[in-house]
Amino acid sequence: MYGIILAGGSGSRLWPLSRELYPKQLLRLNNSKKSLLEMTFLRLLDLIDEKNIISITNQKHATDVKTQLNSLAQNPVVLSEPVAKNTAPAIAAAVKYILDTRCDDVIIVVPSDHLIKDTKAFSKTVLEGEKLAREGYIVTFGVKPDSPQTGYGYIKAKKPIGGGFEVDEFK
Repeated sequence: MYGIILAGGSGSRLWPLSRELYPKQLLRLNNSKKSLLEMTFLRLLDLIDEKNIISITNQKHATDVKTQLNSLAQNPVVLSEPVAKNTAPAIAAAVKYILDTRCDDVIIVVPSDHLIKDTKAFSKTVLEGEKLAREGYIVTFGVKPDSPQTGYGYIKAKKPIGGGFEVDEFK
């Protein structure tokens, strides 16, 4: 399995803590000794060999991303986009890198700025998703909401399959 960490955010939502040149994923929040990016890398490292984890960011954050990941891995793979073009092009660039330099395998794409406290549940869920992906399914992960929120969409599920559900539609 391969992992792609999306680490190109601009940091505008957590201002004044985060700034254009020091975005949210590079911050150590919640009294943590690790940044959100470092915690994301470590979560994937529980499941994936470090050489199979690719982080993609933009040029202005590449040095900081590489510096933080160097404390966790021998030679972390950090790709940088010359111009930020949002999520889909970043994923496409990282997938192309994987296909050009390695092999065709299951790939998990994760954001670098999520705080996930239950890492055992995360790992278990990812491994269940990997099984479904190896059966040919495209897997998406969702979080059960604890309250209504009009700012987010939701996944309308159909019948259960494996450790997940078939998707009826995205709302």
